[in-house]
Amino acid sequence: MFTLCTLLAGLFLAYIDTNITNPWQGIWWAFQTITTVGYGDVLPHSTGGRIFAILFMLVGVGLLAGVDLCSRI
Repeated sequence: MFTLCTLLAGLFLAYIDTNITNPWQGIWWAFQTITTVGYGDVLPHSTGGRIFAILFMLVGVGLLAGVDLCSRI
């Protein structure tokens, strides 16, 4: 589920942001964002792309918190 969500997020970013020139760049951005690596070589420039990026980053933080919470139960 995690991988599918990340792949779909990358494809969606590639669709809405013209700075992302191909689907692979979007997928790369999504994986580096969700894993908090964040090299910065691929980033959204449009307002829509940046809004989506913020939401996706929050999802990543939420997933990490959820894993931590589950490990404590």
